[in-house]
Amino acid sequence: MDKEKLEALARAIQLEIDGRKFYLEAARKSGNDVGKRMFQYLADQELEHQTRIKGVYERLEKGEEWPVGIVSFPHADAKTVFGSEARAKMSGAEGDKEAVELALGLEDKSYDYYNELTRKAQGLFEKRFFAALSLEERGHYLMLLDALEYLTDPSGWAQRHEHTLLEG
Repeated sequence: MDKEKLEALARAIQLEIDGRKFYLEAARKSGNDVGKRMFQYLADQELEHQTRIKGVYERLEKGEEWPVGIVSFPHADAKTVFGSEARAKMSGAEGDKEAVELALGLEDKSYDYYNELTRKAQGLFEKRFFAALSLEERGHYLMLLDALEYLTDPSGWAQRHEHTLLEG
């Protein structure tokens, strides 16, 4: 097996481990239920990524072929975290703003890394695997961007998401 691919996968596993630790700590520190749920959801997603990447790593390490069936991941769905009942509970979430900003950087870094691995991939299933990871990280980024928008401009966020009209 190509040592470079194994090193790339090992780095990917470490990215996911670090991301999970970050999100679990952010969930622990969050001052509101929605922030806790969002960060816990993202921690769970990172664990799912870690598990799948580790499975590929172990298979390739044994000299087996790239797995055919592991090419997709469950997509992040912001509605799971930001349902209409949750928006009312976001008060006190201002302390989460810094964690969200840091998380945006982590997700962007992961997205770039998986995009690079997609470009370097030699086989179809390898390319699909890393492309799926890349898209999943972008979904996390967009979820976090939505949270940051809410934290910095809640009324504007509500107007865009609730399609409210201003009456005067």
